[in-house]
Amino acid sequence: MPALLSAALIAVGYWQFDIISHAPSADLSFTGDISGTMTQLRDSDGHHSGCRVGDVEGTEQWVGQFVGTVNGQRMEFNIALTPYHGPGAYANDEIRDPRTLATMSMDEFSRLKSPIHLLLSSMPTGAPDVRLYGTEPAPGHVATSAHELAEYPPLGQASLTLDPDQKSGHVRALLMNANAPASPTVRVDGRFKCGRLDPRPA
Repeated sequence: MPALLSAALIAVGYWQFDIISHAPSADLSFTGDISGTMTQLRDSDGHHSGCRVGDVEGTEQWVGQFVGTVNGQRMEFNIALTPYHGPGAYANDEIRDPRTLATMSMDEFSRLKSPIHLLLSSMPTGAPDVRLYGTEPAPGHVATSAHELAEYPPLGQASLTLDPDQKSGHVRALLMNANAPASPTVRVDGRFKCGRLDPRPA
């Protein structure tokens, strides 16, 4: 075999091994309104699994995206840590009685700690019948009364530990129906691994 071709094949082999050894993975268990596990990741509809650190309006943010299936349904699970302060433990301030939000001043509300933002979405994500579950209501959904707030499940139940490699960790959370927060919830518990930590865009 010519030396140049041999070297090229070796290079391809190393490249393929690098992709496999740095492939994202997940072992996430979902229970409730959506039940099943996400263990097999597969890119779909232009959506890819991976993570990166970036800057959002002057605030550092860690973002992870995992695309796979849950009980046969294509799903995407997104994690955002904002503000991001490196590896370690993150937790949202838990609000057991959402009605307290109606009586909070803006100053009190701004002091609530909610660095963990999670979103579980069916695919395709833009479909009219998309199913969304997250740590907070969708932007278009605003409670119109204290009575409606009383129907919400407890908010802010989320904890996450990011390992020292900044690419793997464990998440546990209660996700509300983002478009109908009083509806049944989904719990998520499990581990994730991004493979690579993509650099910030130039």
